[in-house]
Amino acid sequence: MEGWVKVAAVSAHGKQAVLTVLGAGDILGDSCVLDEPLRTSSATALEWSTLFRIEKQDLPHILRRQARFSEGFLRHLLFQKDRLEQGLINQIFHSSEKRLASILLALGMRGAGRIPRINQETLAAMVGTTRSRISFFMNKLKRFGYIRYDDGICVDLLAMAAFIESD
Repeated sequence: MEGWVKVAAVSAHGKQAVLTVLGAGDILGDSCVLDEPLRTSSATALEWSTLFRIEKQDLPHILRRQARFSEGFLRHLLFQKDRLEQGLINQIFHSSEKRLASILLALGMRGAGRIPRINQETLAAMVGTTRSRISFFMNKLKRFGYIRYDDGICVDLLAMAAFIESD
């Protein structure tokens, strides 16, 4: 995959939760291996993106026959597990501001410091707070030089990491 794709789920009441934002090299739709009858999330491109499609029935054959792909797929699944654990830890122990900073840092690391234009509603759904709080935090992060806007969001990776570690 190339580009940026938002993966979200919607509750029966219409509330949207952004599960993740995927970038270059990430795998989308990996949960199809579970044979779930219903799709529980949807994907939306945040910018021009290119996806490589593998038919579900071909995946077991490819996993058995292509060691490099199998290794990458397993690495991806373990990375996703770790990302979910870190997100849960973040949600429990950190403030909304630190959660936003962690999300921006993670996305920035995957995009060499660059994140596509993500609206504040999406960031709020990822952080678990309101759009107005995101606006406040983004202005603060910009004022301190942790981010800047330049055809998307540019993250100063070292400064943002230091900010997250500070207490």
